[in-house]
Amino acid sequence: LAGGNWVVIDPDNRIDSSNLGANPALHWVMDDDPLRPVPFDTVMRAFHTPDLLPQIFEGGTDLGSTTRLADRSRVTPQVSIDQVEPMPGKPELVRVRVSVTPQSAADSRSSGAQDLRLFRNGRLVAYAPEKDGALEIDSKTGRFTRTFENIRLPAGGGTVSFQAYAFNSDRVRSKVAAMDFKPSKLVMLPRGKAYVLAIGVNAYDGQAFNTLAYAVNDARLISTQVAASLKRAGEFGEVVTVTLESEGAGRSSATKARI
Repeated sequence: LAGGNWVVIDPDNRIDSSNLGANPALHWVMDDDPLRPVPFDTVMRAFHTPDLLPQIFEGGTDLGSTTRLADRSRVTPQVSIDQVEPMPGKPELVRVRVSVTPQSAADSRSSGAQDLRLFRNGRLVAYAPEKDGALEIDSKTGRFTRTFENIRLPAGGGTVSFQAYAFNSDRVRSKVAAMDFKPSKLVMLPRGKAYVLAIGVNAYDGQAFNTLAYAVNDARLISTQVAASLKRAGEFGEVVTVTLESEGAGRSSATKARI
């Protein structure tokens, strides 16, 4: 695909891709509803098979059976982001309330609802339940509602985009709900601490592995250069360097246990 991405699909709809998210170049077209293409990533969870192409080339690998895409329910739960508000006294943190409502298919079967995911600017920041599975639907309201607290905002005070989605019982993804949030004032976060860990091993306990003569020196140089670069960038309050080295018997801080 354009940009160097790739997709592999086998006759049973197993999928592998370098980009498991939205891909505007690809859609599924269903035999029973050809005029309504389904976005590519809505069924990725149901059919994703890591290392699909190597397994096909190896031959004889039992990939197991799959349910035909047309046989899976495409009725998905409705997801909404109801509210985003600052945590009391903590302008750098927000709470986000999300609701998931199962929908009914033409045959009155429920779509079910499972595996709610919440994203901040495209990065996963919260999910429910703690282990993958069905969401507990409230019998009175007919929906699942969860307030995710202490979601950290990025520094800078710009508009933050929140997105959420869930899956139906056949692991087909819902439409993505979205809400933008503009902090009322600039969020200034404390600068963190960066650790630079470099490991160089010239000498091993097993003498047959002693084929490198410059690993220790390389580790020292990398540690110095990376630390200096981080300090110049000024994004961290402190930069800590840790170098583990093994140059010979009795002079090794790069033991397996310490690493």
